[in-house]
Amino acid sequence: MTPAFDLRLLSTPLPPVNLADCLRETGGVAADPQSPGTVYLGTWDHVQAAFSHPDLLREHPDHPVASAPISRVPSPGLIELDQTWPVFRDPPAHPPLRRALMAALTGALSPDRQERIAQAIQSHLRVLAAQSPFDAVELAHFVPSLAMTLLLGLDDPQEFQPLVVQMLRGDPTGFRTARLEVVDRLSDALSQQRQNRADTVLSRLDQALPDAPKATILSLALFLLTTGHGGVKDAIVNALWLAAQGLDGGALAQIRAPGAGAMAAFHETLRLLPPLRMVDRYVHGPIRLGPHQFNRGDRVYLMIGAALRDRLAFDDPDVFRLRPLAPKSLAFGLGPHACLGQHLAPWLWATTLGAVFAHGVPQQSGPTRWTEAPDESRLRALSLCLIAQP
Repeated sequence: MTPAFDLRLLSTPLPPVNLADCLRETGGVAADPQSPGTVYLGTWDHVQAAFSHPDLLREHPDHPVASAPISRVPSPGLIELDQTWPVFRDPPAHPPLRRALMAALTGALSPDRQERIAQAIQSHLRVLAAQSPFDAVELAHFVPSLAMTLLLGLDDPQEFQPLVVQMLRGDPTGFRTARLEVVDRLSDALSQQRQNRADTVLSRLDQALPDAPKATILSLALFLLTTGHGGVKDAIVNALWLAAQGLDGGALAQIRAPGAGAMAAFHETLRLLPPLRMVDRYVHGPIRLGPHQFNRGDRVYLMIGAALRDRLAFDDPDVFRLRPLAPKSLAFGLGPHACLGQHLAPWLWATTLGAVFAHGVPQQSGPTRWTEAPDESRLRALSLCLIAQP
């Protein structure tokens, strides 16, 4: 029997466990009386169907970027953190770019590069563990930025990776300063890789999109450095928090390397604590989901956190339990907006947790600070000590 622990036994800022049940009483859909045309979906069936529907997109159908051509992809100097530029606000309009990005990410993760990333994570963790207690959020910030630095073919991660973290964590002025330097480094790296034909994400994008200007390739590289960083970071921190509370029944401590057991634990962690508990989509329809009709322009909130606690989809939905036959996690999304890093993120997660538990079992050594945003399961601070196992 898989060890289990009921999350309701602790008072924590977790998603409401009964929202799917409440919404089911209204047919799975709730309208916002204060905002006509706004509805909430919270059951597994409704959220899964909405994610996969081709006429539910991130941008309002009347917004100009919803139908913008690929030539509108801006230069790196114009990119802001919210990635509102058209190619990613409406990815179904540009499937070649999504295919190129996915292929570049998966193809560049060679065994040699995996080993380099794993060694760098272990080295960084040794430094942090020696400072016991250490900030788990700082460790988790390091992992995705380091991985993308090496995957893009930047061989000076000690110099480049801190710039990426500064770009992601700094104030607006610090972000813009760091971003410009990051773009300069990426531009130099692309020029060098065009000469030596290196097998990196950057060169793979360049070869897959031969007609794209250099600014577009740099924009895509910058996008990969920024998007998804928070999701990987939060998945790592949330797993360490679960382990430190004993909420995983000891299952996470068994992780030593990526594998079937690690992947089951990864998806269960995301099910209980998805980094994003809610996302919105706009109807480009009209469309119908089950018995419900939606009109063009309606705003639909997909309550991921509620769907992942749906009692009709999961037995004991408030309990951490390895579920090898569980439905696919919604934390990566489905359909046209599915996460590009859905293959890289589980590997990074399992590699990091394996390195942590090789040092010891995490024990919380200070207060926990969660963000106050209702749509996030995100820790601002988590101080840990690692207790060596006998």
